[in-house]
Amino acid sequence: MTRRNALLGRWVAASTTTVIMVLAWLLAYPEFGGAQNAEGVYKKSVHGVVWIVRKAGWFREVQGSGFLADRERKLVVTNHHVIEDSWYVDVYFPSRDAQGRLITDQNFYKNNQAALQKLGFATQGCLVAYDAEKDLAVLRVSSVPKDAVVLRTANANPDQERKLHVIGHPAGRPLWSYCPGIEPRVMQFRTNLEGQELDFQAVEYKSGVFNGNSGGPVLNDRGEVVGVNSCQGGEGGMSTVAVHWQEINALLSTLECYHVVGIENATWSKVFYEIRWGDQGKWERIEIGAKSRYVHWWKGLDAPKPHIRFDSSADPGFQEKIYQLDTYVSYLGKNVQPDFDRDAREYVFRWKDNKNLELQFRR
Repeated sequence: MTRRNALLGRWVAASTTTVIMVLAWLLAYPEFGGAQNAEGVYKKSVHGVVWIVRKAGWFREVQGSGFLADRERKLVVTNHHVIEDSWYVDVYFPSRDAQGRLITDQNFYKNNQAALQKLGFATQGCLVAYDAEKDLAVLRVSSVPKDAVVLRTANANPDQERKLHVIGHPAGRPLWSYCPGIEPRVMQFRTNLEGQELDFQAVEYKSGVFNGNSGGPVLNDRGEVVGVNSCQGGEGGMSTVAVHWQEINALLSTLECYHVVGIENATWSKVFYEIRWGDQGKWERIEIGAKSRYVHWWKGLDAPKPHIRFDSSADPGFQEKIYQLDTYVSYLGKNVQPDFDRDAREYVFRWKDNKNLELQFRR
């Protein structure tokens, strides 16, 4: 038995509960169109849906949903109110037990986080773009498991007579639960939610989603994302507002490629250096204070190598030392700029024998 099977085999999946919930909804909504269509969308899409957990203080957690939008760039889309002002969150992809059944128990993922990280099912998400007014955020995750699927956005609005499919993590229920939606309509949604002004194109539909479904995908019959669940309301709490697929595309389109390098001065004195991008670039003079850091970046897919030169000795006269540096590549979008800790390949100035200044690679 493989290591993965040995780990997952200790847990019996709660997938039967999910199936029962799907059938219960279909009985509640006989007009939904039958179990075959719902089951097909669920099987096709479930491995593109993620569970997001954010620490909110010492003892409180906020949980939400999201979906994988780009495998190559490792991008996950969710709500801004799921992330709020956090730069890092825990992200879980669905896993299966040794019998191939989906594991929907929260305790399994939390209790086995370290092992699941090695297998690729638990990872960390870093905020790379957001639009609070649209209640959208984009995360870059550290890893994506092989069986994860990308959920593409739709290219047309759902017809009112068509049915929708929701996969997410409603509070108090199994993870990766299913819920149908009916009577979708496109609208402009404007409100003030807990002090935050919201104004976005939306898909409103009737459903029985709960807290925890926020940030999760609303899918059409082809498994395409027509919206991201944002908030509930209406008569009986059965009306759900999802951020429209065009708003999702608009935020994703703001992501651009950055080549990022960070310079830290670990000495107790000022350091002067010059930096240029490529052999033909113009030298820029930088003054960096003691115990300070500076971030440089080049925006665009193709970036020349950055070069740094400085006076390498405390002795009189200019004794030049020059380095060619490497960068890290990050895709960043609206409201987010390159950060030293999150995005930069780091180099540090240190004195050797209190006489010779060196620039050392750190990570």
